Amino acid sequence: MDYKIDVYPPGAVRPDAFRSSYVVRDPKTGKVVYKNDRKLKNRAGQAFKRITWRDMQDNFGAVK
Repeated sequence: MDYKIDVYPPGAVRPDAFRSSYVVRDPKTGKVVYKNDRKLKNRAGQAFKRITWRDMQDNFGAVK
């Protein structure tokens, strides 16, 4: 899995926003099986919906 998390503005004590991106690849073929890129503003009540490993396997054909 490749991932990256950026904080905006860089070096802030209390960031205004976060951007996370990740790619999940089949280890045998290198084929991308899932990709996500989200930006969250730092506000109360926000949530980041993650996908579970089981859902990834069931819905995106990831290797077990």
